[in-house]
Amino acid sequence: MKGAAEKDIRSFCAVFLRKQLSGFSEKSFDSQLKNLSPEVLSLIKLSLFQSLEQESESQVRHQVCDAIGEIGGSLFELDNKWPDLIPSIFQLFQSPNIWLQDGALRFAF
Repeated sequence: MKGAAEKDIRSFCAVFLRKQLSGFSEKSFDSQLKNLSPEVLSLIKLSLFQSLEQESESQVRHQVCDAIGEIGGSLFELDNKWPDLIPSIFQLFQSPNIWLQDGALRFAF
């Protein structure tokens, strides 16, 4: 997501990742979370928050937040495999960056 110059491509990547990994996606999608190695899963988690911090377009930030929320919820159902999710969201609330605070609020609702 963070390497693409076009907003639409970054947006598509966030939505596609959410649909492929979320256990809450439409029935036409089968969550691939269980098939990921711990290393790949760690990289995805890190990359999602990095993308959120670096994204300048609100639409894409909102879609990244949606991806984090749904993937986080799916991982919680798989024995809480993202234990640092809540502390990471809390750090967003404490950020001086209003965009990151907005992202944190998206998780709260």
